[in-house]
Amino acid sequence: MMKRVLSTLTGLLLALSLSVTALAGILWALGTSSTLMLPMMRHFAPSEATQLPDEEYPAMVEMITGYLAGDVKTFQHHSMIFDVMYLSFSEHEQQHMEDCRALFMLDRTVLIVAGLLSAALLVAAFLQRDRRVWRGCVIGFGSVIALVALVAATAAIDFDRLFVLFHRLSFSNDLWLLNPQTDLLIRLMPTGFFMAYASILGASWLLLMALMLTGALILHKRGKKA
Repeated sequence: MMKRVLSTLTGLLLALSLSVTALAGILWALGTSSTLMLPMMRHFAPSEATQLPDEEYPAMVEMITGYLAGDVKTFQHHSMIFDVMYLSFSEHEQQHMEDCRALFMLDRTVLIVAGLLSAALLVAAFLQRDRRVWRGCVIGFGSVIALVALVAATAAIDFDRLFVLFHRLSFSNDLWLLNPQTDLLIRLMPTGFFMAYASILGASWLLLMALMLTGALILHKRGKKA
């Protein structure tokens, strides 16, 4: 009885840790990729809407993604408009992005810890030689997929409400409440920009979950009860 519970629990924990690793990895990859952000920003925040010269977008994106990755120390862009140099971001925009970078640093830590835990659990799973481990994985991955599908459905119905809830849970201040009339940051990253990112994140995560669920099903079918 105890061995059966232990095997199933190992599988559940493995599925959850792999799910967290996948989510953290995708989030890090998307948020720090200038190759993805540049066309997304140009599409959802064109120059005529931001008043930022189009030729400055690559440098702006490199600064933003580098800052989130921890490679750039200061969140600021010097824009040249009519031969006059301007600072693009105000102090409160910089403070908000400092909060965002803290979330990305937390995400990187979660990625490392969850990845190491997944590796240890994967070794334990194969050493147990019990297909009930993979049954636990199937249950775990299935539960995560159902939860992601529920969140995706909620987002499709009312993305704005979910977006506001995310910010209220993630930040302890109201610096994220930016004014599109005065703050360049919100013009560069309007709601459509984040909806597109969320769609890519959700689709990528679901695909990885589906692949891992398929692998767990195959291993469960081929395995033997201890």
